[in-house]
Amino acid sequence: LMKKLIDKYNIDVNELAAINSKESIVGEELTEHKKKQPKFWEQHLASGIGSYYDCRVVVQRSGLGSAILFIGFEVDRIAARAMYDRLLLILKHTAKETFPKEVEGRHAKRTDFCYGAVLSIIKRLDEMKLKTQTSDCTALVVAKDSAIKDFMDEHFKNMRSGNAQNRGFSQAVFEGAMYGKKVVLGEQLK
Repeated sequence: LMKKLIDKYNIDVNELAAINSKESIVGEELTEHKKKQPKFWEQHLASGIGSYYDCRVVVQRSGLGSAILFIGFEVDRIAARAMYDRLLLILKHTAKETFPKEVEGRHAKRTDFCYGAVLSIIKRLDEMKLKTQTSDCTALVVAKDSAIKDFMDEHFKNMRSGNAQNRGFSQAVFEGAMYGKKVVLGEQLK
């Protein structure tokens, strides 16, 4: 019976073994410790990417500063980190090009631009995830969620949820949202 189910749903035996192994779920630092807390749009981007890759995202604060961690299976968190690093670099670079030093109020406009782009990117990731989900693989997702929850309960007992900031919609947010619709998300990792 087990063999029939594995063949029917194309389940990898190694994935099943990884689900039962607590060692396969370890938080990976995403960013180097910075003195400042990551900006709200950077945290929002990490959260959206983490959701796409079935990871939980934690902002860890310590005496060294702040860092973002992805909690999940190794393959998922490595892919999430690669996407996050690439999109963070692209968004910061594009915001600087769009609002150069000569532009008055450029810091707020850059932040709004990045926020708008992140909103579009997360919407696209949610749509992509819905397209790829099938009812055949829900048992594996539930098992992953359960294993990640157990890890979070064990290692992050005293964690509290942060409050999201609500931003007004400026022209820069709109421009960022338009740019976020064009960013390439499906590139292969090299």
